[in-house]
Amino acid sequence: MNDRSYAKLQRQVADVISKWQEPHGRGNLNENGDLIGIEISAQGSLKLAIKPAHPHCPCCLIDFRNLRITLLKNKKLADVEIVIVSIPANERWSNAINE
Repeated sequence: MNDRSYAKLQRQVADVISKWQEPHGRGNLNENGDLIGIEISAQGSLKLAIKPAHPHCPCCLIDFRNLRITLLKNKKLADVEIVIVSIPANERWSNAINE
């Protein structure tokens, strides 16, 4: 992927994330502090690290899965992985979201 395509992909991902509203009314992922980190590779692999404010809330699990599905609609993204961090059993959450 060339530099212009990579920059455009970064803007597209940032646009989706900035508009994505947290299901409990706490604003978007950027504003509420749930988004810990973002990595986008030049090959189109996206990895998001998220610390949910409401651990083990089923609507948050569904919401993160919907976020992943929405991001995968971008044809330039080959893979999207959402990693849940800093909560008990975070591996189980991550596995459920990414399957």
